[in-house]
Amino acid sequence: MKQLSLPSLIAKRLSHDRALLLAVLLATIVAATLSAVAPVYLTSLEQVSFNTSLDKLQSPFLQFTVLGPREPLSQKAFQQREQLVGDAIEQHISDIYLSRERAVKSVIYLVGLPGQPFPQDRDTGEIVSRGYLQSISNLGAHSTFVEGRMASSDVNWNDGIISSQQGPILEAVIGIETALEFGLLAGDYLQLIRDIGAPTTLTVQIVGVLKPDDPSDHYWSNATVYLAPEPNDEEFPLPPPQGVSVDNEQPFMTLFVTQDALIDAFAQGRILSRVSSVWFIQAEKDSMKKWSLSETRNRLSDFGEKIESSIPGSDVVTSAVPGLLNKLKQRIFIFKVPLLLLLTIMVATVLLYLTMIISRLVQSRERDASLMGSRGIGTFRLLRFYALEGVVITVVAVSVAPFAAIALIALTGKLPYFRDVTAGSTLPIAVQPAPFIAAAATGFLSLLILVMAGTLSARGGLLLHKLRSSRPPILTFFHRYYLDVALLVLGGLTFWELHARGRFVTGGPFKDVGIDVTLLIAPVLFLIMVAL
Repeated sequence: MKQLSLPSLIAKRLSHDRALLLAVLLATIVAATLSAVAPVYLTSLEQVSFNTSLDKLQSPFLQFTVLGPREPLSQKAFQQREQLVGDAIEQHISDIYLSRERAVKSVIYLVGLPGQPFPQDRDTGEIVSRGYLQSISNLGAHSTFVEGRMASSDVNWNDGIISSQQGPILEAVIGIETALEFGLLAGDYLQLIRDIGAPTTLTVQIVGVLKPDDPSDHYWSNATVYLAPEPNDEEFPLPPPQGVSVDNEQPFMTLFVTQDALIDAFAQGRILSRVSSVWFIQAEKDSMKKWSLSETRNRLSDFGEKIESSIPGSDVVTSAVPGLLNKLKQRIFIFKVPLLLLLTIMVATVLLYLTMIISRLVQSRERDASLMGSRGIGTFRLLRFYALEGVVITVVAVSVAPFAAIALIALTGKLPYFRDVTAGSTLPIAVQPAPFIAAAATGFLSLLILVMAGTLSARGGLLLHKLRSSRPPILTFFHRYYLDVALLVLGGLTFWELHARGRFVTGGPFKDVGIDVTLLIAPVLFLIMVAL
């Protein structure tokens, strides 16, 4: 008798039992696909919810704000901070980056107006005005000048920054509201000092009065705040220097100079001063929709950490996106419970069906397996036989299932239920490891059922097979040892625990909210008991 090799034997058996093996293959594919559906579907719903929430934001752009610490003013420090912010943008949010503007604000100065000069003595108690020197990048390009022109950065004696005996002279522009509030015109000169009797005075020449060229431009969503005079805090008003008085109802004057002029004036006058910087970063909302929720959360978190670590004392405000992510996390979590319950029952049903088919397949092969065992084929070789056969089925199922799940979920977007949010297109899909891992785990479980059932059935030998054929056992293994009763008791206890809690959710004030997976097993246990 010609001895068949193991591959030839496997091929012969596959051909002989092709109907049952095809049923096993289809059941494995269905079970693996259902397992892969859950992570794909949840990820798609998260993305759809996130995109819809972004669309509901009124602004067409997203804005991130970087609040820098107060630091000494120097060209080197100024450029270094700008480079650090640019590096963080390039590393983490370059895909959605549109533009950024930098606003620099000086400390508070006493301001001597043309009609209200400084008092000669500091103890007279006369009322003085106060204000800031500020610069905003690209201010002139987004402004219309009601009077005069934009301030210059040129260093010369006639235009821009020039030297005087009292200190630097620099050009500045003001908003139309500031001009009306303080009665200023282009050509007026102002004196700025830190305190009465200070040795160095900053002289500022007003060369222009401006207003926004296009108030709807996203540039002015932030810069408009700086144009108007800054009100004094009514609850905690800033006290003036000792010896002078201020009108707490009078706002702070805002004087705009160029960034280069501000740095050069302080260096030329040898004035030790500190400034604070604020970066307004505009990002494209539609481009963020290409990111998954986890990627969005990680990118924004890494961006903030990069800024705060490289610029100590800074703070990053990433618009309304973190709040959206937290709300979506809660909503998706609530949706996970019924979805996991439904898919758990469906996968258990398919696996139960798979077990019944494998049992039928094993019974049809029981005589051949007993003959092979009686002719010296050991358990290890039988194990190899069923393992190779099962690996072929599992590899095919696991290879098909994740892509079938992705295709099914994508096509779900064309259903009427999602038409309002997808406009008839497919659901967004993010290819992640989770569906492949879920499909592989289900495939491995199916392989284990097939291999163990086939191997155990062949251990009895030919004589036991003939005895079973002539007088089959009345009770199955589960019923003989009352395992069905044990499952019934276990299922009852699980349902009692579920009824006592009234929910699948676990957690408390000091714990993260989660799902008690053991409670999801209760419907599966009852399903198995019904089958037994």
